[in-house]
Amino acid sequence: MWVVVGFGGYVSGPVVRMAAKMGIPTKLSGIKKEDIVGSRRTKEVAAARHIAIYLVRTITEMSLPNIGKIFNRDHSTVMASIDLVEKKMITDPIVRLDIEQMTEEVTGSK
Repeated sequence: MWVVVGFGGYVSGPVVRMAAKMGIPTKLSGIKKEDIVGSRRTKEVAAARHIAIYLVRTITEMSLPNIGKIFNRDHSTVMASIDLVEKKMITDPIVRLDIEQMTEEVTGSK
């Protein structure tokens, strides 16, 4: 189970799978795949989406437009999500550690 408590205190919980074409499982607070790639903008969904976008970018190094297609977002929105997560990782060590754990679990490396 992944818990990202420092990211506003609202992302935690059981396994949710992202779009199969992404190939990256996410474990974020019972949020449905459809919500993460959909238009919902609640803070819980938005936080999960930001983290998922960040993971896709750092793990796959896909282009911003291609990541945007996966999440039904513009490349500038993808950039903003990545920026947000990177800033949060700098200011909150718990978020940084949690996201590092997620990355390690997905990539199988430490």
